[in-house]
Amino acid sequence: MLGRSLLEPMQARFTLPSGEKLALSGFLAVDRKRLKALPAEKLHALAVSDELELIYLHL
Repeated sequence: MLGRSLLEPMQARFTLPSGEKLALSGFLAVDRKRLKALPAEKLHALAVSDELELIYLHL
């Protein structure tokens, strides 16, 4: 995926119905700003390789 240039480390924090607070870390997510900033030829290359479909499924 473009050398991982679209991915950023993420962390999710949530509270269970019991009130217990948990955090999930150590995963990567697509950076929407970087995706939107891609030039048309890179978006086209992602579409042709079916990677763009996977990115949108991820969002």
